[in-house]
Amino acid sequence: MRFSLPGLLRATALLAVFAPYAAARALPEDVTVKIFARPVVHQEGSRLQLLVRIPLVAFNDIQFPVRGPGYLDLARIDQVLPGVARYGVASSLEMFEGETRLPKPRVVETRAALASDTSFRSYEEALAHLTGPRLAESTDTFLTQVWFDILLEYPIQSDRSLFSINSKFAQLGVRVPTAITFIGPDSPPRLFEYLGDPGLVRLEPRAGEVIRQFFQWGFLHLLNGSDYLLFLFCAVLPFRRYRPVFPLACAFALASSLTFIASVLNQAPDGGWFAPLVETAIALTILYTALENIADAVPPWRRALVTLIFGLVYGFSFAFGLTSKVQFAGAWPLAAALAFNAGFLVCIALVLLILIPVLRLLLRFTPAARIEIIVLSVLIAHTAWHWMTERATRFSRFPVSFPTIDAALLAGTLRWLMIFVLLAGGVWFMASYVRRKGASPQ
Repeated sequence: MRFSLPGLLRATALLAVFAPYAAARALPEDVTVKIFARPVVHQEGSRLQLLVRIPLVAFNDIQFPVRGPGYLDLARIDQVLPGVARYGVASSLEMFEGETRLPKPRVVETRAALASDTSFRSYEEALAHLTGPRLAESTDTFLTQVWFDILLEYPIQSDRSLFSINSKFAQLGVRVPTAITFIGPDSPPRLFEYLGDPGLVRLEPRAGEVIRQFFQWGFLHLLNGSDYLLFLFCAVLPFRRYRPVFPLACAFALASSLTFIASVLNQAPDGGWFAPLVETAIALTILYTALENIADAVPPWRRALVTLIFGLVYGFSFAFGLTSKVQFAGAWPLAAALAFNAGFLVCIALVLLILIPVLRLLLRFTPAARIEIIVLSVLIAHTAWHWMTERATRFSRFPVSFPTIDAALLAGTLRWLMIFVLLAGGVWFMASYVRRKGASPQ
């Protein structure tokens, strides 16, 4: 058999590419990581303590010492755990003091704990566990039944600095939820919960950092929402000019901001049924708008009023996008909510600024623009119908509890009606102004 040098090179390259996949270990299904972070002052200087708990099975590619029918050999495992903590855990953590990355931590203590151990309910209990007695060497337990607990210490300049963390544990399991509790010297404990690797998490963010980050999240939230963009497209399709679209955009912005802020202030229903109800209603708004486009040319004032009503629904949906992120706002939750709201409002304005000239350009050279509007609206209605039926099915699985009718409910309802009447009056005024200026649908 003859071998050629190019053939050997190709074979070597293929082995280099596929060998890691062939030897890949089976990832655990769920790896839950718990972390307490607290800056402390020792006699030898300030330290940032990290108390980490992670399932030992997350490192099932390591040959831990065993005895008998596969029990962990706890008499010898303490020789292995410090190395696992250093190269398997600490190497997956990046800690920052201000903008400066901290050096590698010192592994102070490591412990194996049974799955039934509850010491990580609080920082004090976890620290007492990590500095207390070890698990009895005679304990019979398997790899899948053990927590791996670590105490790490980073040297820091001051316990009052601003700290950030970048954890990279997603490669340890199929699903890796992480819960970080930060305990500052002058602030109450703050909990951060996320799935996978979210990037840099600022444990005590400044107001400017919060505003910048949440503005970006609000902007991207609208861009990532196909139903939001489809509604905007369908709403402006009959007009394709800035003047009649202006009151429409104002109505949508005012109404969505109103319900968004109400949700942030906990004035919206909190039952599990509410989110699928809002999603179903959003699909219904798209379907109705598309059918209205098909039926006839729509006057701007009527479309603005309809958009005002529909905007109330979208505001609740925007608030859902904030819910999982408000934990990263630190001491600035209100600034975060306002920045998030500003982000998606700016995104709406930019989308409309781009969308209107694009529609004018596309429909300018068609002999029958009305036919094009009908065809596009039929396609949108078809998509919205499928979304609505799927979401309605999901909503039907939730039991709905109706509120008790009392004085507080009636007062709240009256307040919402007054606000809506004021908004509708403002939209009517803007639409009347546009009509007087001679605006008309194309």
